[in-house]
Amino acid sequence: MSEFVEGKAPEFAGRVPVSRGRWLLLALVIGVGVALTLLAVWASIDDAHQRAQSAFDREVGSRVLDAEKRISGALEAVDEVGGLFAASSSVTREEFLTFASSTLARHRDLRSLAWAPLVTDVERGAFEAEARASGIAGYSIMEYAQGAEAHPAGKRDSYLPLLYAVNVAGEAPDYGLD
Repeated sequence: MSEFVEGKAPEFAGRVPVSRGRWLLLALVIGVGVALTLLAVWASIDDAHQRAQSAFDREVGSRVLDAEKRISGALEAVDEVGGLFAASSSVTREEFLTFASSTLARHRDLRSLAWAPLVTDVERGAFEAEARASGIAGYSIMEYAQGAEAHPAGKRDSYLPLLYAVNVAGEAPDYGLD
């Protein structure tokens, strides 16, 4: 039997001394504590990431819905212009200006509304004369050449010249531009 030495834990038949066991237990507790802390930090970070992703997804969804609503409203306004011309065999410039101004006031995202009818080369002369008679001085079907000023459009089968236009900035439209 071994002697008891004061201040030193006795060893029993191959067992770990009591003080070493306490150190192992302490190391185990610390290790488990660190592991649980790391797990909690990871879970917290993951939760924060998921909340941020959800908030981002909600914001994007909201903006997409808003954009879709605004685009849909603009398309409705364009359909309304088409409806105006479909409902009447002849829309005057004043009627278009009144209609378009009212439509632009309701659809704040739109900056302008315009009408450019399909005109064949055979109709061109009469169309230009009618546009001038309606109050658009000097109206003729025009085009731009690369790097040049507007000039009368060359001969072709058909044209889409700007006949009526209203814009919120109040700028003068390029009437006749094909």
